[in-house]
Amino acid sequence: MASSLKDKVVWITGASQGIGEAVAYRLAAEGVRLALFARNTEKLSALSEALQNQYPACECLVLAGDVRDSNVVNTALEAILQRWGRLDILINNAGIASPMGLLQESAPEDVSQVIDTNLKGAIYALQAAIVPMVAQQSGCIININSIAGQTAFPFWGVYAASKFGMKAITESLAQEQRQNGIKICGIYPGAVDTAIWEGISESLDAETRRTGMLDVRQIADAVFYVLSQAETVWIPELTIEPLKPAL
Repeated sequence: MASSLKDKVVWITGASQGIGEAVAYRLAAEGVRLALFARNTEKLSALSEALQNQYPACECLVLAGDVRDSNVVNTALEAILQRWGRLDILINNAGIASPMGLLQESAPEDVSQVIDTNLKGAIYALQAAIVPMVAQQSGCIININSIAGQTAFPFWGVYAASKFGMKAITESLAQEQRQNGIKICGIYPGAVDTAIWEGISESLDAETRRTGMLDVRQIADAVFYVLSQAETVWIPELTIEPLKPAL
């Protein structure tokens, strides 16, 4: 029997745009309680208002912050627990990409930003979310990874390193927490049409992205598929790619 998501407390990092925003809309339709976390307060507030207008029963909590700061991440969790008293689902989605190029040409600040956001930021969110889930003996965490976390592509080594690291954390944590009734899943999308491509590759114009990449709503549907499984069913990972990719 499929699991109902109604009234589940869901924390989405990187919620202000792209995949995070699409997941927020998809889950709001199921009657969840949404904690929306990202750096852009204005976008988060607009998203919260739009969700509550479209789904009047939807409860939203806006949490502005940067996943690179563990103290900010922990404060966000405290706000969630103060509001709802529990955390059922974490969508660990915040991520960035740097311009493609040779490894030796990668600026140190770009390396730090990618690793700090994609890997360390993901770990901080995991560390925070696991604590109440262990106490509850239940929960589900979906790490939104990338196909680059399964296959390393040339000219994008640092990004791949951050995503391979996230894959390792996902698999390790999944084995640690199965005994506590907590499901950990890694979703590995191929190219998705989001703002992350802006400034990465000049050859990928808007039209190419629209016709040769996945739509964010397709990733949101994949997230819903994982979350809607019966309590006794665990999906460790899910890879989703466009049939005819632009890359």
